[in-house]
Amino acid sequence: MGFDSIQAHKRLSLKEDLRCYRDVLEILQFYKLRQIKLLTNNPKRIKFLENHGIKVKRVPLEAPLNSYNFKELVTKKEKMHHLLSLGAYRELKYEIIASGKVGRKNGIGIEKKEYIS
Repeated sequence: MGFDSIQAHKRLSLKEDLRCYRDVLEILQFYKLRQIKLLTNNPKRIKFLENHGIKVKRVPLEAPLNSYNFKELVTKKEKMHHLLSLGAYRELKYEIIASGKVGRKNGIGIEKKEYIS
C-alpha cells in the first residue's frame, strides 16, 4: 500500500496541510463578514477563523466509507483530528482489534497494522 497523505507530505518535505486560510480571512474581513457557515471537517480551520473574530457554524461533510477512501478518511480522523463519524468505522475498528486479523465488512478489507495505531 502507498503512503497516507501525512506520510507522503513528510517524505516530500511538505507541511501536513498545504492550504492556508489567511486568504479566506482577508476576504471575510474585506466584506466585513463576522459569521459564516463553513463546509469543513477540519477543526483547525474553524479555530483559525474563530481566533480572528469570525463566528463559524460548521456544516459537516460526510462521505460513505468504501475501499477507495477508507485509509485516507481514517488518517484524517486519527492523525489530523478531523470531525468525522465515519459510519461503521468504530464498529469495524473494534472488530479488528478484537480479532487481530484482517477484517472484512461492507466490502472493505483492512489489516490491523495499517489502520490501527
